[in-house]
Order: sequence, then C-alpha cells, then structure tokens
Amino acid sequence: MALIVRIVSSDGKTVVAKTLPALPSHLKVPPGAKVEVIDKDSGQKYSLPQYINAHANNAGEDGEGNSGDANVTIEPVDSWPEAIAWMDSLSAASEGMSMGELPTDTWYAPEAGKQDGEVFGWDKNTLLIGGIVGAGVVGGAAALSGGGGGTRDEIAPVAPTGLDLAASDDLGIANDDNITSKTSDLTISGTAEAGSTVELFLSNGTSLGTATTGSNGSFTLDISLETGVYAITARATDNAGNTSSASTALNIAVDTTAPAAPTTLNLTSADDSGLSNSDDLTNLTSGITLTGIAEAGSTVRLFDGTTSLGTTETGANGNFTIDINLTEGVHSITAVATDLAGNEGEASNVFTLTVDTTAPAPVSLLDLAAEDDTGASNTDNVTTKTTNLTISGSAEAGSQVQLFDGVNAVATVTVDGNGNFAADLNLAVGDHAITARVTDFAGNTSTASPALEISVIEEMAAASSVQTFG
Repeated sequence: MALIVRIVSSDGKTVVAKTLPALPSHLKVPPGAKVEVIDKDSGQKYSLPQYINAHANNAGEDGEGNSGDANVTIEPVDSWPEAIAWMDSLSAASEGMSMGELPTDTWYAPEAGKQDGEVFGWDKNTLLIGGIVGAGVVGGAAALSGGGGGTRDEIAPVAPTGLDLAASDDLGIANDDNITSKTSDLTISGTAEAGSTVELFLSNGTSLGTATTGSNGSFTLDISLETGVYAITARATDNAGNTSSASTALNIAVDTTAPAAPTTLNLTSADDSGLSNSDDLTNLTSGITLTGIAEAGSTVRLFDGTTSLGTTETGANGNFTIDINLTEGVHSITAVATDLAGNEGEASNVFTLTVDTTAPAPVSLLDLAAEDDTGASNTDNVTTKTTNLTISGSAEAGSQVQLFDGVNAVATVTVDGNGNFAADLNLAVGDHAITARVTDFAGNTSTASPALEISVIEEMAAASSVQTFG
C-alpha cells in the first residue's frame, strides 16, 4: 500500500506532496494549511481526519520506522521550508511526472535532486522553482529526496456524507423524521472535503445552491422547497476542479396541508358512571378516558375551553385515547390535531361532559303503606302480612333507591319525576329494620335513611291481642 500525503495552503496555491509507504506518525504543518491523504491503489482522497477515522485499526509504519495505528501528531511550524524539510526526512517512493506533460494545473514540490532555480526535466519546458508566482510551486525550498515529482491533482474528493435537515426546521411530531411544513430557509448540513464547494441537487438534476466547506469539512446551505417529496443529493468539487460522486440521498417531505378536525369525541362506557353508561355523566375526577378519531399519525391535543388537558397520538387507523383529569362541573371538551409535518387543523365539535361528585340527599318519609299496616292501627307498622308489603318514600327525581332489611338488599326501584317511589317487599314473621340508600345519575350514593321498624306477627297473635268489653 502506498499513500500520497499532501500539505495544502489555505488558498490552494501551495502544495507539497510525498509518496509514503504508510501514514507518518508526525507531520509539521505551516499556519492555515491542511493535510490530505490519497490512497494510490484506490485513488480515494481523504482529509486527514477522514483517513484516520476510516483506518483507525490499520497499523502502519512511517519513514522513521515508527509503527502504530492511524494517528498523527500535527506540529505547527512557522514556514513552508521547515515543513518541507520535515517531509524531506521521510522515506518515499519515486513518484515522477511523465515527460512532455505541461505544467498547467497545481504542481507539487520539485523532483529529487533539483535545487531552487534549476530546470525540471520536462521536455522543452523550463520551470523555475522560485520563478513562478501563483503556479502552485513551493518557492525557495530545498528539493525533496527520493522524488517529489510534478503531479497533477486529478483525484475526485470523497462524496459528501451526513446530509441532514436541521432539527429546528424539521417541524411536527419529531425533529428527526425529515417531514416538515416549512417551505423556505430549510437548512441542510453535511460533511465533505475541507475547502471544497458542495452543490445540492434534486433528483431531476435541478441545483438547489452551493456552499463552501469549512476547515473541518462541514457545510450548511439554506434551500426552499414547495409541497412534495424530495430526494436531495450533494456533490463536492475540490480546489483542483475534481467533482465527487453523488452522496446518499436525503429524503425530505414538505407538507403544508392541515389535517381535518378530530371526530367522534366520546367518554368510554367504563368511565360513564351512574345509571347510564352513555349519558356523558360521571363521578370520576381523574383517569377519565376519552376516545376519538383524527388523521393517522397525528398528535391530538385536548382542551377544556382554553385550558389544555393533555396530548396523545393517533394510531395507524387514526384512533386515539387519552386519560384526563377534571373538577366537578360541566366541561366543554374540544380536540385539535397536528400532523407529522406540524400543520395544525381546526378544533373538533364541542363534547360536553359533566362531572358530578356530590352525593344525593338521603331518602325521606320511608313508610309502610296504610293498607298493609294491619291490626288495631294502620300507622304502628305492625302487620300480619308477609308478602307484597308496600314501602314508600321520597328521593331525588330519576335516582335509584335500594332498600335493605338490616344488611341484606331486598329491593331496588327508580324514583319517579315527582321524587316518589314505592317498593313491594316480602318479610318473614319477626322484627325488621328497613333502610334505604339513593344513587344519583352520576353514580353517587347517599347515606342510609333512618330505619323504618316493622313488626310482622302471626294471625293468631294478632287475634289474641283483641280485647272484648261489655
């Protein structure tokens, strides 16, 4: 394996090159210059950092006999002659220029054995090392031993890498999916050969503009795109005019169309507590689950009036669920969808949800019907009946009343629109303490009513208690 190691001035006009068997472990570099490495076998051209990264595990040996991995110590020096002298000390293989080739491009340090002011060995052409200004030849420097040679730079730079859309311009749910609603000042970044010119292209060959890489090879370019899907590539052109192959495509989608408003906002039946599981009335204040439909992959935000309740994402079928917390009262819930590109749609229709956590008043006027209260009095709650004993009372209209005999539930009835209810009970002979609890529409249950004490006696006991006078 052979490498061409080049030290290039910042303006690209002064270049010193040497063919070496391996990457040196030490280089002396003048101010503002950069180091390039060319693999002679493949023709691949690298900046020094790119080469080190690509060959970090490949051991090599420099001209001084030092071996190691692809790491190089850069020592800044004040002048080009000092840098050339250092390269002159490294062992090199001869790398000459063909006879008769004209020096019309960027040339390297003089061939071995030539001194400043001497004539190169090119047929019918005299090139003085110190006599050509701006021709890319190092002037006033000692010759490189082992042959530096006159060599034209015809090797294309490496294709740009790391093409990316800036996170700040990647709007929507994610800032790394390359989907955006922005159409102008979209910043594209990447890496290419230091000092090269990078041009961005659409798949149809349309140029999007050019940028120059910095000393570290990075570049940025602001572009404008209309709504659509694009495959953007980059090519780098070095100082010698060589152009790289195209980079891997960066796929960007620009979407400026707002999603439709969410629909079918609803409270789950499991959280719709109380007498009905579809009346949008609940006694829950936390973990209240709402469902709905919006554009697939969009982000949905819920609001109670103008107060944000939370955010969720739709699935592939557009369905979403979200758990929210609400205080007691009537709430006007709306939903707004934002698509992957960051476009926000209109609010949904208002979904009205009532939270009721207040227990109803206890049942009142619990009583045994007079016609079932047999015996000497029809108000003493003593009876010989054991079936169809009618118990009545008052409670919140439309609510549900449950009657208990001690701890045993014996009947459930619904309160009418006037707040009245009646239930028929079957009771065995003995004493009974009847209580009632009322449950409202939201599922809140009252405390127990005062007990209605009822005594059920046998017919013979009732007859023996009758007294005959006169």
